[in-house]
Amino acid sequence: MPRKRILSADLALLRGRAFHHFSRCSNRVRSILKLRRKIDARSDSSLIWRVYDWLLVPLSMWPIDIDGLAGHVVEEIEGGRVLDEDLRLLIWFLGDPPTAEAQCAVGDFEHEIESGQYEKLLRQPEKFREREAVLEGDTDLARAWTRIKQSYEPARYQNGRGVIRRRMSEERNFRRGWAFKWKAKKDRFLSLFDAMCYRWCLYGMEGDKPLGMKLSVNPTPYGTLIMIPGRWSLDCRRDVDWKMIGRLHRAHGAARQGPKLSMAHVEMYQEGIRAEALCREGRLVGLRGERLTGFVLEEMGKDPGTDPSWLKRRLKLLRKPTG
Repeated sequence: MPRKRILSADLALLRGRAFHHFSRCSNRVRSILKLRRKIDARSDSSLIWRVYDWLLVPLSMWPIDIDGLAGHVVEEIEGGRVLDEDLRLLIWFLGDPPTAEAQCAVGDFEHEIESGQYEKLLRQPEKFREREAVLEGDTDLARAWTRIKQSYEPARYQNGRGVIRRRMSEERNFRRGWAFKWKAKKDRFLSLFDAMCYRWCLYGMEGDKPLGMKLSVNPTPYGTLIMIPGRWSLDCRRDVDWKMIGRLHRAHGAARQGPKLSMAHVEMYQEGIRAEALCREGRLVGLRGERLTGFVLEEMGKDPGTDPSWLKRRLKLLRKPTG
């Protein structure tokens, strides 16, 4: 059953999201729902509603800029234009949004990420508190920060909470904005700040409070990133709540895997490809509904009494992202 798209309920959902999701997407949600009649009258309405539903997905799960995509789609609707072939392909690639259960799991955890509170994942948070105490009492660090503050204005680089974060290291060690620059004062500050964070294993400063690196778990559209600080003495069995991490990771939709399961999955996928081709062939000669299903089952050598859901499952498998 397709989800109901009710403005008040969808805005309430956005208000409960982290990372300023409401301010980012609420106007876009309103603008699309105002065009509901126009959208429903279009042949590509299902693709447009798919983009709308992605707007409500937690930001950590967005594979591309969904808000930007939705803005472009709105322009096409208002201009009375059909979505071009490449745009339709893009939306098809996205597939349906993650399940409600997955969105709930990631959406709730985003609030922990936003506040930097990963303690729920730790079975021995005392290790982190000990590290925090050491950093706050480190006189060398305090002198280094004072030296930087005397020459620069850290407040210019703080966010609304008074936090300055070092530049991030990305997955597979890619580095954007990594070129060394020393002429501008801002560039000098950022380089000094990054080096200071490296020296004391920090991810930033909150005012004069050092923010030590901590074990962090972050869901992304492609998988789950786990950062274990280099100076953390890790006890895999005692330190980390792997069950909680597992629940979060399962939001990606990973199913049971193994040699036998993989072989069966490949066979079902190949059957789906064949079934989809037969569906196209049947539609070309005017077959629909039960007649189309019967045609496909007969051509694939299935017993006439085969449950029609067999075909639906094969076709549905083709629409799932493959891992």
